[in-house]
Amino acid sequence: MKLTISLALLLTSAHLYAASNCSATKMTELLERASDAKPSIELNCNAQLSSSSVTISKKIVIKGSAASGLVLDCKGGSINPTSSKGGSDSITVRSVKASDGSWSRPENITIRNCIIQGSVRMWGMAATHSEDILQSSRSLGHTARMQNAAPRNITLDRIKIIGKGRIPLYLSMGVSYSSLLNSEISGVGTSTAIYFDAESAYNTLKNNYIHVVTTRREQLAIDGSAYNRIISNRFAAINNGGIYVYRNCGERQVIRHQAPQHNQFINNVFYYNRYNGGNPALWLGSRNTFWRDTGTFFHIGFCHDDDGYNFGSSKSDEDYAKYNIVAENQIYKRSVSDVIKQNYSPNYYYYNRTVSSSIARKAGCYLQMGTQRHYLRHGDYFAARASTSASYGYKYTCNDNKISVSISRDLRQVNFDCQVTGNNNGCRRSAYCPAGKKLVSIKAACNLEYGAVIYDSLSSQTQNTLKVLRTSDRVSDGQCSITVAGSTTQMASGSTSLAPLLGEASALSAFCREQDRNGGDCHIKGQATCL
Repeated sequence: MKLTISLALLLTSAHLYAASNCSATKMTELLERASDAKPSIELNCNAQLSSSSVTISKKIVIKGSAASGLVLDCKGGSINPTSSKGGSDSITVRSVKASDGSWSRPENITIRNCIIQGSVRMWGMAATHSEDILQSSRSLGHTARMQNAAPRNITLDRIKIIGKGRIPLYLSMGVSYSSLLNSEISGVGTSTAIYFDAESAYNTLKNNYIHVVTTRREQLAIDGSAYNRIISNRFAAINNGGIYVYRNCGERQVIRHQAPQHNQFINNVFYYNRYNGGNPALWLGSRNTFWRDTGTFFHIGFCHDDDGYNFGSSKSDEDYAKYNIVAENQIYKRSVSDVIKQNYSPNYYYYNRTVSSSIARKAGCYLQMGTQRHYLRHGDYFAARASTSASYGYKYTCNDNKISVSISRDLRQVNFDCQVTGNNNGCRRSAYCPAGKKLVSIKAACNLEYGAVIYDSLSSQTQNTLKVLRTSDRVSDGQCSITVAGSTTQMASGSTSLAPLLGEASALSAFCREQDRNGGDCHIKGQATCL
C-alpha cells in the first residue's frame, strides 16, 4: 500500500510540472515578426525551434504556475526582440499575484540552446521593489515569504546572453534553486553581468564563461543571497571586479533580512591580462563599510532609511558575509592574497592558487560533519564509521562538486606498537591503512614510566581516544602523541579525543617519550580501523 501511494504522489507531481507541447497556432504566434502592437508573447507550453537559423523577434514572458514544467529549446536559434515596447527584457520568468493575495509562481522551467540578445530576468513579488516587498520586509519571515512567492528551479542551459546595457541575467528577490549551466554571458553592461538579489538562495552558476564589458561594476553581485554554488566558471573582463558579496542596506526603505552566507566559490578561473589595480576577483563583504560607485568610495547614503526594526539591515548595516567557501580557484598572474579579499570572518579557504594557464579539472566538494569541516578534491572521499562499535561505515565521495554517500562493511584493523627503555629520544612508529582506505577510528594508550601497555587495558578503552595509563614520575617529563595529516594530539596525563583527526588521512604516527637521567622508558600501543 505504501508503495502504491508513493507512486501515485510521484505521478501527480510529474503531471503538475509537465507542460504540453505548443499548438501549431501558438508556434505561429511565437515565430511571427514582432510589432509595437504585439511586442511579446506569453509562453506556457513546450516550444522547440526547427534550426539555428530561426530567430524569435518577440519578447518572451513566462509567468505563473500555468507555465510550470515548460521547455523552450531554441536548437541554436536566437531570441532578438525588435520592438521597444513590452518591457525591457528579452525573457521574463515571473510570478503572478492572485486575487486572494497569494502568489502563483512558475517552477521547473528549462530554457536551452538559445542565443539571447539582451537580458533575462526572473522575479517574484516584483522585478526590483514594490509595496508588497516593502511591507513584507517589516516583519520576521520575510526571506521565506520572498522565496515562496518567487520562481523556483529555473534552468538556463547551453545558452548565450549578449548584453546590451541592462544586466544580462538578474535573479530578483527570492528566486531559488535556479541555474545557469554550460553557457556564456558577454556583450556590454552599465552594471553587473549577473545579479543575485536579496533573499534569493540555492542558485547555481556552473561551467560558464562570463565576460561582460562593464562600465563600473563587478561581473557577479551576490547581494543578501545565500547558499549559492559558483562552480567551475571562467571570469574575464574583471577590471571592475569579479565577484562581490555583500548585503545592500536601506535602499527604498526595504529591510534586507538574509545575510550573504554559506555560498561556495569553487574551481573558478579569474583571468587577468594587464590589469594590476585594486578591484578584487572575489570580495567577501565588499560593502561592509563603503559603497562602490563609478570608481569612487563614499559612505552609504541610504543605509538608515530602513531604521526602526530590531532585525536585518535595519538592526545592522554590516554585510555579515561569512561561512562562505573559497576553494581551488585559479587566479591568472595575480597573487591570491592580492585579489581575494574579505571584510568579515570566518570564511574558509582551500587550495586557491596563482596560475599562468588554467588547469582543466572537475570541482571538489565542501563537506561539514558536525562542527568539522572538510574539503575533498574531485574523486576523493571522506570516511566515517557509523558508530565507535559498528561493523560498517560510510563513504562520502566527491564527484564534480556533488557528494554521494555509500555504505561499506570492509573495515580493516591495523595495530601499532612502540616501546623503548633507557632512551630519552623516545619511540616513534607509523601505521598505514591498506591501499585505498582511510582512518575512521583510533584508540591508543601510553605508559610513560617503566612498564608496558597490555592489550587487555587497550581493549576496554573507548574508540577515538588517546589515554595515558601511567604518567612519568615527573608528569611534565612524559609525552604521548598521535599525529594524523600533520595535526598532532599530545598529552602527558589523562585522556583526550582523537575524533577531529579522522576521515581523510590513511596513515598515522604514534610517539611516546619519557626523560630521565639514565634514559627514559615509554610504551605506546594502539589499534586503528580503516575503511
